[in-house]
Amino acid sequence: MPRPGVTRRRLLASLGVAAGTSIAGCKRLGTTRYAFRSAPAEGTTLTDLFGVPRRSDAFHYDRVAVGRLIGTLRETGRVTTLEEPLLETLPSGQGGYVPAYLVADGTYHRVRVASEPATLDRWVVWMEPLAERPADAEITATPRAGLSATDRRIVDRIARTAVIAHLEDREQSEIRAYRRGVVFFDPLDPGASELVPDPPFRHAVVDPAAVVDPANTTDGGGVPSELPVQLHAAPQTVGTTRYVHDLDPVTDDPGAFRSHLKAEHVAARFDPGSLSTAQRDLIATSRTAAGYREQEPISDAFDAVLSRLEFKDRTIPSELDAAGWRSHYAVGDAYYAAELWITDSSIVSVSQETEDPIPMDDGDLPIPDDGVDIGANVTGDE
Repeated sequence: MPRPGVTRRRLLASLGVAAGTSIAGCKRLGTTRYAFRSAPAEGTTLTDLFGVPRRSDAFHYDRVAVGRLIGTLRETGRVTTLEEPLLETLPSGQGGYVPAYLVADGTYHRVRVASEPATLDRWVVWMEPLAERPADAEITATPRAGLSATDRRIVDRIARTAVIAHLEDREQSEIRAYRRGVVFFDPLDPGASELVPDPPFRHAVVDPAAVVDPANTTDGGGVPSELPVQLHAAPQTVGTTRYVHDLDPVTDDPGAFRSHLKAEHVAARFDPGSLSTAQRDLIATSRTAAGYREQEPISDAFDAVLSRLEFKDRTIPSELDAAGWRSHYAVGDAYYAAELWITDSSIVSVSQETEDPIPMDDGDLPIPDDGVDIGANVTGDE
């Protein structure tokens, strides 16, 4: 079986909102709507479903950095990250982290995560949207020109953040540093960047249409043809979160490990022959790019599937506009992660990103310097 994997980013569904946060200005529709997603589309193996993600949500951890962090975790039993954990966070209805495991020295371990606040002094770069071009300033229309690949990524990131702040009429200076721009957390090296301490430009114009599709804005347009910005680059005391990852041994026996995964994390095994046509269809639809949707009152078939997946408490907390839950299931030898999102706001968009997990045991495969994925299936689980 192929190894398409599953991680967050977002693994299955988002209704246009970060889970666990309230949505300002959303219109209540009075009708609760459900989005049900399963991934990967073709299923994966039991052990690969619970591998550690290959990617991080954090800008400063690319695939190469993540591979090295996981290598350190496997070798030493502990690794620390800043701003984002290596694991996915569970949706707002559950809390905690998606279960993930690694093999180290022949033993299967669960990755445990603890977090603590941290304050660090780091360089921060960000772009401030301006109402108009400064009359007396030198302005570049090509802010990426001549920069390294990493600096081009940084410019793209901070330009996008500036455009979004402009469209949402948010004051950039009031947003915490990591969300406002790019913080030079390790392994980003300010000594290797041309953007600090003396950037090659201070003012630029960016193309908002290259960042935001006008069709996806709330008013169907309103995106200016250009956006003047001012670049800020300065050291700053930054508040962040430190995540400590530890390995918690489970078993040395592969069969016992598989039994552990099934007992602890797999809520249901669906036999297509025992499902109604409606149940089979909705499960199949949940694996498509659009996912499966209903609104209250939901059908008996949908209710039965959600109950099998242990999505029983489907209540949106009063302080939130949306809530989600995650589960796992099997059909034959294929395993899937499933998420259910519920909203009664006006947010309707659903997007999906799926990625490969790091194999639980990648042996002595080197981490490539160019960020190419480690694509071999070395878990031994076909």
